[in-house]
Amino acid sequence: MPGGEMADNNRASALQPAILKKGYPMKIGEASQLTGLPIDTIRYYEKRGLITEPERRYSGYRVFEKQQIDELRFIKRAHELGFTLGEIKDLLNLRVDDRADCSKVKRKAEEKYQHVTDKIRDLERIRDVLVDLIDSCAGGHVPADQCPILKAMEPGGNNGMVE
Repeated sequence: MPGGEMADNNRASALQPAILKKGYPMKIGEASQLTGLPIDTIRYYEKRGLITEPERRYSGYRVFEKQQIDELRFIKRAHELGFTLGEIKDLLNLRVDDRADCSKVKRKAEEKYQHVTDKIRDLERIRDVLVDLIDSCAGGHVPADQCPILKAMEPGGNNGMVE
């Protein structure tokens, strides 16, 4: 549903002052509200080793400290920039590696930039082929098996894409 993520982010933003006022440590639901990440996503990130494992209370509840919240926010922002979870794990490791320097991080960003640029080029090519296919079809009441769009997608069809 369009706007759903924005509504979730607005709801999370509205709850942040009350959660921050309470302070750390916090339960997973509060961490979810504060970061805008679903609880299941936080658990998944923990399972994948992307965040420092939160301590658990005697009851078994996870307790999140500022460190985990900062890690979750970092992961969310990096994901928004198109980094995969594997790439994010590498970035998180660089973030705490005393031997790492900015050139390694820059190289990761440059690789992501090139990947995004290549993907945009591919999407533009797909768009152009779709425009040509749409233009080739008069629409109307022609039987679907005679539709030039469908014919172009059949094996040996001329759809302008590399097979």
